[in-house]
Amino acid sequence: MPSYTAYTSDGAILAVMKTTTGSGAISYNVYRLPAGMSRWQALGPTPEFSLIYAPASGGDGILWSVPVNGIATDAQGWDFRVVAP
Repeated sequence: MPSYTAYTSDGAILAVMKTTTGSGAISYNVYRLPAGMSRWQALGPTPEFSLIYAPASGGDGILWSVPVNGIATDAQGWDFRVVAP
């Protein structure tokens, strides 16, 4: 079941879905549902299961992937960010 995380500046919805492989490894994948559409777009894996979206003036916002409550799934312990609409 996806976890809805944010509405973007362009009205899309972002969601994270947990995936378990046959070997039992867990990964988290990000999906985007553009405004007015009915089909989700796969954006790829995220190193952490929590996403934070921050709108920015002038267009694109910033999407952060960060640990929650000190629980880090990324072995390097990094925080990631990308430009997002």
